[in-house]
This record gives sequence, structure tokens and C-alpha cells, in this order.
Amino acid sequence: MNQSEKTERIILILAALLIVVFSYFLYDDSLLFPRLDDSGLEKIGKVSVSNRDVRLKTASAFTWFPADRSDDVRLMDSIFTGERSSAQIQLNDGTDLTLKENSLITLSSAGGEINLDFRFGDLTSKIGSKGLKITSGGETYTIEGSGTVSLKKSSNGEIEVSVTGGRASIKTRTGRYSIEEGKTLGFNKNGAADSIQVGKMETVTPTGVQYYKIKRTDPLTTQWKPYPKAKAYQWDLCETPSCDKVTRSIKSSSLEASTTEPFPEGRYYWRVSALDSKGRKIATSDTQILDLSVATAPKVLTTLDAAVIRKEVKIPTLTTPPAASAKISWQPQPEFAHYEYEISTSKQFDPVLYKQQSQTGLVNTPPLKNGVYYYHVRGVFANGRTSDWSEPQQLTVALTGVLGNPPSKIAFEKNAYQLDMETLNKRSPSSVAPDKVRWTADSKAVSYQLQMSRDASFKNAKTVEMNGTALDWSKYPPGVWHVRVQGVSQDQLKGPFSEPARLNILSGRPVLEPFSVFEKLAKDPSIPAPAIEAKAQWSSIPVAKSYRLQISKDSSFKAPRQLVSRKPASAVKIDEPGTYFIRVQGLDEAGEPVTRFSETQTLRYNYHDPMSPPRLSEPYDRASIFLQTTQNPMFWLEWTQVKEATSYQVEISGDVNFGSVLFRTEARDSRVLLQNKVPTGKFFWRVRSLIKNENRSSAWSEVRSFEIDSQGLGGLNL
Repeated sequence: MNQSEKTERIILILAALLIVVFSYFLYDDSLLFPRLDDSGLEKIGKVSVSNRDVRLKTASAFTWFPADRSDDVRLMDSIFTGERSSAQIQLNDGTDLTLKENSLITLSSAGGEINLDFRFGDLTSKIGSKGLKITSGGETYTIEGSGTVSLKKSSNGEIEVSVTGGRASIKTRTGRYSIEEGKTLGFNKNGAADSIQVGKMETVTPTGVQYYKIKRTDPLTTQWKPYPKAKAYQWDLCETPSCDKVTRSIKSSSLEASTTEPFPEGRYYWRVSALDSKGRKIATSDTQILDLSVATAPKVLTTLDAAVIRKEVKIPTLTTPPAASAKISWQPQPEFAHYEYEISTSKQFDPVLYKQQSQTGLVNTPPLKNGVYYYHVRGVFANGRTSDWSEPQQLTVALTGVLGNPPSKIAFEKNAYQLDMETLNKRSPSSVAPDKVRWTADSKAVSYQLQMSRDASFKNAKTVEMNGTALDWSKYPPGVWHVRVQGVSQDQLKGPFSEPARLNILSGRPVLEPFSVFEKLAKDPSIPAPAIEAKAQWSSIPVAKSYRLQISKDSSFKAPRQLVSRKPASAVKIDEPGTYFIRVQGLDEAGEPVTRFSETQTLRYNYHDPMSPPRLSEPYDRASIFLQTTQNPMFWLEWTQVKEATSYQVEISGDVNFGSVLFRTEARDSRVLLQNKVPTGKFFWRVRSLIKNENRSSAWSEVRSFEIDSQGLGGLNL
């Protein structure tokens, strides 16, 4: 490094130091402007509570200083509270002043008494024996009485005075006014404004509610009921039941207040007030109790000595960097379902090297190479929500590599295995045990590490530690697995992985429901048979992500048509009549079988030409039949025979449209003998052909009529 580079480095370091120094002065200028009070003014009290951003300026100072607890307060001192801040001033005469957020007062003297110059904000005070003098906008107000008063100065200069305990009187240049407990009175330069009757608000969130935060920044939310004529609401979170110490105030236009501020655990008190269009309080709720608890991050138990890993590690080659696992532990907590821990090379955990889960408070990390690492841990609840992370803990790995002798490459006995879970479940105790996955042994290996993955590239592989050279894989989930194995020596040196083998574990097969026979009757022999659609349904298999349906015209399924369905049902289209064989099997995400095929079901599609109706023979149409006797009267109805018919159906009616059938019968031959008694009159008859085993019938024949005349001897009774 030459002299010029050294000079530039020195200048750079000095510039950085100056930036740091002046940045601190921007935060706290008390070193530049020391807080020295040389006014000689009287000490009239002290700061008893300083919460967050509270500042004080003396009469002789040009700047504001942070107001700390126990700081003296003198005449002409000004006190300011910032957002979400508060202060309590205890005066020597016994008066206690509480300033809420965004408030400013100056302590002066008038007629030998302390006078508060109220610039803006929110002020609460207990009335002392000498009363309380307030100056605002050139007007002076003297407050006397007992109890506690709350003063609020609005943007238009009006002062709102509320009595929260006891009663008070206020003297102004325009007169004296009395205010009772629970009432509010406004004042402006013209004197008393309008009196406000403070009503009672109701809350929705019940008192005594227990809030349990998973994280400190989880929202804390309370709700209340609407109040008539309210334009806004003010929610106060307090440390005391009287709410004289307000921790947080929130203005809300809705019926709830929510804050993510990380409050400490403990008991709090809260209330809500309704405000009118001028920001005046017109109603308030009772003070409610709120208990807050926060889930803490697990406490790390790893000692400083255990956080430094120094040891010799055997390595297979001189170029292999040594790596070893470390033990880290934390205090288990019963509210957590499990834990997550992260390891990184930076305290910001960017990037994260490892992120893993644990059910206990003690884990072995993945092998780490030499270097400095950081880890932290958090609890995970049963609903999946997490606690905050613990503070980062340092872990130093300093290993010495020693050349070792790892095991040789392992080989599987077979490159493919298959196991049927259905067959395994039906196996009797005396049956032969199912085939195991086996590999060759190595003399340098004391154990073996087997990896299983659904993916052929072994992405998201599951690692199984084995002491022997066989894996009983009957308890693993069904589907296709890819496996490989490596030997592990006494010194934890790992040999190369074997060539992978493929395992196919088949689940219990689905049950395919039988199909009905589909019968179609052709209306015209020249028209080809139409395609039909059959509904295939089968039992659901939990491990199956989809199903493969095969349809074939031969029972051996030599060239089947295949359909894939994600549900245990599918529509099967059949293009032409015939007999079909159908079966189904479950598949995994990759489309590999996870079950055997179901039992084969048969689907039959029959398509028939139209069958001819019979032609009627006797009696002729409009024939007259004369019966000569009442004993066994009978006559024949005859028709032509139809070749494919197995029987015939005959109907007789007194109505040409056969709206009411008087007689119906089925005949095996092409005629039927009527020997039942019938009434005289005109009747109509018709016949159609039937094929009983196919549930088919022809159209009805022509309709003929005949007339019965018994010549006074009585008729036939059908």
C-alpha cells in the first residue's frame, strides 16, 4: 500500500466518524447545548412520569431537552408531549398535572400563585386547596372545588372542562359557573359556551377479556356500540382504573380501535368516549379491564462452549471440505405443537441456509462446513401460527480434515420391485414373506443410508438409516418410489450412491360397478346404430390422484381404449353395438399405477331391427257373429305368424282407440279361442308380436271390429 492510499483511507475513516458524531447530535443535542439553568427562577415541582417523547425547555434555553423522570421544573418552563406520549408533573403545592399526547403548557406565576399557560392538547389535574389557574388565549380561568378536572383545548381556541370526580366551579371575567360530576362545559372568549351532558356508552368487548398475542405486533382490538350524534370516538388505554395515566389514545371513525403497538404483558384499563363535531366528549363508557399476555420465543439452552465445534473429521479425499453436525437445544414450551429453526451465515438470516422442523427441543443440524453461522428458533402453534424468533445465536465450526477410507459403491439385487398391498393384506401367517429390497454389503460400512423419492432426480428425498442390507417396504405409502443407497463407515464417511432402483407399491384395487344391458330398437333398418354413453362408477382409492379406465372388445385387453378421470366416475362412449370389457386402476401424481386393475365388468350394447306386426286373418273386419247357445259359446281370433316372435299379445275393447281394454291375453300360437261370456254389441281387436327374453315388441296390427248377436240367448262374458 503506497502513501496516497493510506492518506485516502485515513480521510475516509475520519469522515465516517464525523457522520456518526453529527448524527448523534441530531438525536440528542445536549452536548452542544448543555442544559444549564442560570435564570435563578424558583423550583416549583418535578417530572414524576415521562413516557416516550416528553420535552422540556427552560426560560433561558433556546432548545428543547428530553424530560427525564425526576427532572426539576421551574417557573417559566415549557413542557411538551409528542404523539403517543404522556407526562406527569408534581408541583410543590400538591397539584398533580397529567399531560396527554400532543400537549404543550408553560408554568408561569400570577398574583403569587402558579398559573398554567395552556397552549394546546389535553390536560388532567386534581384540584388542590388553592385551586387551579389556567390561561388560554389571553383569558384566565380559576378552577376551584374538589375532585379531578379534565381540560381539552380545541383548534378553534375553545376550552372544554369536564369534571370526572366531585364538583367544581369556574370563574371567568364573565361570571362564575358550576359543573357537576359527569358534565362538561365549554368556554371561549365570550364566556361559557354550551353545557354538555355526558352520556353513557356501551362496549361490545366485555370487561376482563384476556388477550393472548402470538406476536407482540399482533393487533389489539376492542369494539363498542354506536352512540347517537357521535362524529368520532376516542379510545384510551390506561395503566390505572381511573385512567389518569393514559398509555395510548386512538381517534377512530368506526366502532373499534386496533393497535399493533408491542405493549408489555400485564393488566390494562380502557374506555371509549363519543365526540361531537367540535371534538367535545358527549359520552363515555365505564372503565373496562383488559389482561394482555404475549407468547415468548423459545429460550435457547446451547452453551457458549457447545456453540464452538472443534474436532477432527475424516474426509474421503484431500479436496473434500470437512463438515460436521452441531447440537443445538432450547427450552420446550407446552403451548407449541412443534418448532422451526433456521441457520444462516448472517444475523439478518439472508440467505437462509437451512430451515427445518423439530418436535423436541434438541436437534442435530445438517453437516456444516468451517465458518461462522447464526441460528434462531420459534414455536409453532397447532393452528399454524408462529411465535417471534429467538435472538440470533452464533455457531462457530472449526474442523480439521483427516484423510479416511469411505465404503465402496453399493449395488441393488434388482433394479425394479413391485408389491401388491391387496395380496399382502390377505396373506396368511404361513405364507411366504413379501420380497424385500436388498443390496450388497461392504466391509467398511457399519450402516447404510437409503434415500427414497417420488422423483427420479431425488428431489425432496426421504432418508432412511439402515443397519442391515434389506428394506421392508411393505409399510410405505403406495405409489412409485425411486431408491438409492450408500454405505456409511465407522468415521461417518459416506460412500457413493448406488444406481437407483424403482419400487412400485400397489394399493387395494378399486371395485367397478356392473353395467346394465343397453337395448336399442331400430326405427329404420337402413339407419346405422347410434353411439351410446354409459356411466362407469367405482370405489374411491385414497392414495389415487386419478384413475385409468380401459375399454376393450376382447377380455385380454390387447389394444384397449383408455380414459383418465380424476374422480371415481366417468362417462364411457360406445360407438357401435357389441360386447365390451371394462376395468379401472388408480394412478399417482405422475400417472404411475398405485393399484392393480379392478375386476373386469362386461358392457353389452344390443341393436335390433324393427319387428313386423302380425296380419289379422279371422274374423274378417266388421264381421257379425251369431251365437246359437249359451252353453260354452266360443269362436277363434286368428292372425299370421311372425318369424322371430316368441308370443303374441291380444287386446279386445269396446273403443276403437282402446281407451278401455275389456280383454287382454298372451298366446304362444297365432290364434286364440274366446270362450268367455261377452255382452252383445260391437267390439274391436288387435295383436302385436313379442320377444320375451329381449323385452321387445312390434307395433300393433291393424284394428278390426266384430259384432256379437246372441239371438236372445244371452252374450259372452269377457
